[in-house]
Amino acid sequence: MDTLSHLKLVTWNINGMRAVSREHFRPWIQKRDPDLVFLQEIKASPEQLDDDLVCPEEFEAFYFPAERPGYSGTAVWVKKNLLHRVHEINCGLGIKEFDQEGRNVYIDIDDLSIWGAYFPNGQRDHNRVPYKLNFSQKLVDTALAHAESKKRKVVICGDVNTSHREIDLANPKENKETTGFLPIEREWISTFLDSGFTDTFRQIHGDIKDQYTWWTYRNDCRGRNIGWRLDYFFVQNEIRDRILNVSQFKDDLGSDHCPVLLEIKSP
Repeated sequence: MDTLSHLKLVTWNINGMRAVSREHFRPWIQKRDPDLVFLQEIKASPEQLDDDLVCPEEFEAFYFPAERPGYSGTAVWVKKNLLHRVHEINCGLGIKEFDQEGRNVYIDIDDLSIWGAYFPNGQRDHNRVPYKLNFSQKLVDTALAHAESKKRKVVICGDVNTSHREIDLANPKENKETTGFLPIEREWISTFLDSGFTDTFRQIHGDIKDQYTWWTYRNDCRGRNIGWRLDYFFVQNEIRDRILNVSQFKDDLGSDHCPVLLEIKSP
């Protein structure tokens, strides 16, 4: 298929743009050939990156770094041959406490409004769980209001920093009091899905187990596949019949997360 019939979207928490770019990112983007790439935890400003990451040959790259150096930040890369189909590229929610951390970018293309986000980590002592939940809801509300005003449908992707169900992590019983699997965090995803969104990976693959997108670097957890599914593509239910494929590339290295692909039919 060509990009006239469908779009290949990828989300990837790269855990540092400067680190992953040296060995993995350039060959990865040639191998996977995505149309749009949403990146989280870039941990850099454009001024700190090599020229070919700021002005890549086949892509336009848009960065939204955090104010704090070496922390958080998001980006989106879009193929230049698709720019004539793009209506808007922007960043942030218009709320300083979130925008100063560079938490989200969005792009309106065709009839879609696609939001790539790095949802906050609730922290070991849970002190940032309220901030995380507040950001999560503000993101959804802002995306829906924006899309409705433009008569578009919403896609939300990125590192959500929560495993929704017990099958979404290797050790659910041991992590019931760990942020990323707290009942209140999981309930937020359930309520969000009930409001009219689809978890595209589960839509395509059902209740398949042992499918994760993040592994701690400790104790060879990636090699042993002891992980968490933290990275998602959510779409509004009205467009879920346009989903062609969802893949998690667990063998694509360079970060403690793996990339996730969504292929979706064009209108």
